[in-house]
Formats: sequence, C-alpha cells, structure tokens
Amino acid sequence: MSSVFLLPSALVLSALVWLLLSTSPSDPVLPAHVEGASTSTAHGVPIATAPQAPASSSQPVLSVPTPKRSFDNAPVVVVGDREWRVLGARESVDSGKTQTVLVLRDEASGQLHYRQSALRLVLKEGEDYEAFIRERTQARRVFVNPLYGDIAVDAALISAEYTALVNDARVSQVMFIPLPTPAKPR
Repeated sequence: MSSVFLLPSALVLSALVWLLLSTSPSDPVLPAHVEGASTSTAHGVPIATAPQAPASSSQPVLSVPTPKRSFDNAPVVVVGDREWRVLGARESVDSGKTQTVLVLRDEASGQLHYRQSALRLVLKEGEDYEAFIRERTQARRVFVNPLYGDIAVDAALISAEYTALVNDARVSQVMFIPLPTPAKPR
C-alpha cells in the first residue's frame, strides 16, 4: 500500500526539482539604471521601479557557454548597481532560424547570462519611437508599439549603443532583451 503513495510523491518531487532547475531567480532582465528611475534589489535581483515592458525571466540552457565571437577588452556597462561585460556572441539555430546570442558576465559574481543581440527601450512621454530609432545609425528597428521599441544591434557594438541610450535624455529605460523561451509540448 505504501508503494501506491510513493510513486505520485516521487513524480511531484521530480517535477518540483525540474521547475527549480529550469528557472533562475538570479537571472535579471537587466533593466538599466536611468536618471529618474530608482532600483532596489530583492534576493540579489535588481528591480526597477520605472515601467517595464513584459519579458520572460526564464532562460534556456545553452550547451556550450563560451562565445564563438569574442570581444577583446569589451567595455563594461552599468545595469542597475552592477557592472556587466559583453564577452562575445554565438549563433544559435532553432527551427531553421539563426539568432545571435550575447554572452554577458556579471562582473561581481562572474555568472554568465544570455540575451538577444537587441535592446528594448522606453522613451519619455511625447517622444516618437519611429523617429528616434531612425536616428540610431548602429541599430535596426525590430518592433515598435506605444509602450516600447525593440532594436537589433550588432553584438560588437551593443555595449556602446546601450551606454549611449542610457545617457540620452529622451530615454527613460533600456534593457537587454531576454532570449525567447521555446514552448515545450506536453
């Protein structure tokens, strides 16, 4: 009779372990610290009080964490109260589509994080996203709506573009865009 209860308990326990291992609460969406937006931390994860665009916080696990295209002396970008360095990029192929994946390192902890080679920006009220993005010579428009705009940037130039956007008075928030989490059929 005890084996009847043991099997469901083992299944529930293994599902919980899988869930805990597949999501990482220490993997921030990387909101930028921008003047006028305050940040705090909860369990070591930066939280921005400025409005954020919806983004997935879970990260897929890459089989090889090292970049194929390394950036020597990559500049440090300040995100919240932490320094991050873009180490390089790799190409990921999923369902026949190629995507550039950035490899970022948290300089304080040494942890590697993976993001798209793209930035999401929120402009201050009254600014025109289309006109603003056209001014960005190193960026390509990916998506725009009334709340935010997404731009693709070459991986080698993304640190400089991020820093320029953070320092632009028209921008209220900038973040690296997380990798999409593929849906897994059950």
